[in-house]
Amino acid sequence: MLRATDSAAGGVRGGVAGSRDPSDGEVFRAVERVVLALNAVDRDPVHTGAGFCIAGREQLGEYVDLTLGEYGGDVAALLARKGIVRAGITDAWRDW
Repeated sequence: MLRATDSAAGGVRGGVAGSRDPSDGEVFRAVERVVLALNAVDRDPVHTGAGFCIAGREQLGEYVDLTLGEYGGDVAALLARKGIVRAGITDAWRDW
């Protein structure tokens, strides 16, 4: 599960890495792809029912937020424009 989670979470880097100043749309598409991949990891029966715990969910959300910031995205400004609280960046797609 850790390897699958690392692989899925790493997708956020690929989603914005090519852009110095990613648009809102690019950022949200990257977040959506990563969250949907993490949903699949969380539901995968190969992990014998082990899912993301509360602390793990919070850490994954923080990872997405921090990674977006590393690539020049002003996450706080983006969320303010969209009326989303900081902890809610993954909520639109998150099942975990």
